[in-house]
Amino acid sequence: MKLKYTIAALAVTTFSAQAAITVTKDAGVFGNTYTGAEIYDGSAYVSPWNEAGGSANPTLVGSIATITTSGSNGWFQQDNGTSPWETGTLAGGSWTLEVEASVSAVTGAGALAIWGANGSERFIWHVTPTGSGEFLAASGSEDNTVSTTWRVAYDSVDDDYSVWRNGVLKGDSFGQQAGTGSTRLIIGDCCGNGDHLTAAVSNVSFDTTGAFAPVPEPSSTALLGLGGLALILRRRK
Repeated sequence: MKLKYTIAALAVTTFSAQAAITVTKDAGVFGNTYTGAEIYDGSAYVSPWNEAGGSANPTLVGSIATITTSGSNGWFQQDNGTSPWETGTLAGGSWTLEVEASVSAVTGAGALAIWGANGSERFIWHVTPTGSGEFLAASGSEDNTVSTTWRVAYDSVDDDYSVWRNGVLKGDSFGQQAGTGSTRLIIGDCCGNGDHLTAAVSNVSFDTTGAFAPVPEPSSTALLGLGGLALILRRRK
């Protein structure tokens, strides 16, 4: 009986510490997925994507689309009135956005903005080569110059945002940056206004049907199991 209670307590502790969002979903089965080449094909934007701001100066190498801004901002977006982001089931509700990108250079307030607005409120996560954080608050000691996967999920029931970096939770109780009547998705330098950004975007995926945590890597699941087993065996001695 004591062993059973120990296992139950371990399970509660483990999963409650991960995030308020417990339902997982792999980005590969999201309703909408785009490689960089499906955003910009080397000569033009691929519908439903377009550009806004000053200029994103896009280039394409393989399936990776690079944004380079200097002296003005610029970004990729879905904001044409008929894009999947806008015509999905958002209506102020939950959503999940995953972006795979690297950021090689910024100056001033330049940063890669991962921006989601659902017609009720918006959230912006900023990424620099060495850190990340909420709107205009990127910090830390990360290496984001290599391909990094960011997931942002909005839970409309709890009215908060969760952010993961490469599957590791950064926080699960971020608040909105602002209320908005706009429904749009932005990837790029939305807020630098004269600063510099170079960012390579490999993939953008989103699901407008709910807020989903990443599926744990098999190695993480195995380590979790081993850690739990070690704890149980230690307590039985």
